[in-house]
Amino acid sequence: MMKINLVIVLFVFIISNSCSQKKQNIIIPLENMDFSGIVATSNNEDKKGFIRYLLVDNPSSDQKELVSILKKYADSIVDENRIGKNFDECNINFYKKTSKTSEFIGTEKDFYQAQHDLGDYDQDYIGSYEMIQCNRDNIEKKWILRIQNPYQEIVIYDYCKP
Repeated sequence: MMKINLVIVLFVFIISNSCSQKKQNIIIPLENMDFSGIVATSNNEDKKGFIRYLLVDNPSSDQKELVSILKKYADSIVDENRIGKNFDECNINFYKKTSKTSEFIGTEKDFYQAQHDLGDYDQDYIGSYEMIQCNRDNIEKKWILRIQNPYQEIVIYDYCKP
């Protein structure tokens, strides 16, 4: 009888523990904060740009796993929108989902105001996936994933000619 009770207690513990574990790396698009159009660059040139903001619910503490998931998700956005062919620049931004950043899900603010307000939550910023044109006279591009805490810059694809 004692063995049966122990098995039941162990079974209930395992089931309750597995149910209470929260899924990691759930990506939530902030669809009202997508932008595609003319963007001003650092050297005051107007280029066709694509900007997207995403929240990551319960991001993995394993940096390698997080990088892999962000890259895979960003690549799917790039492929879906044919970004390499249709845009000069691309910036996909990832923030940790918190009570503060969750306010931007379905926001009614215009893109510029929402972008400015979300920028106030640096502590929740995870990183960005960026497409950079090698130079203004060619179409070759470089894709970089920048991650915070600790800072890493990972070149994903580099089509720039040396």
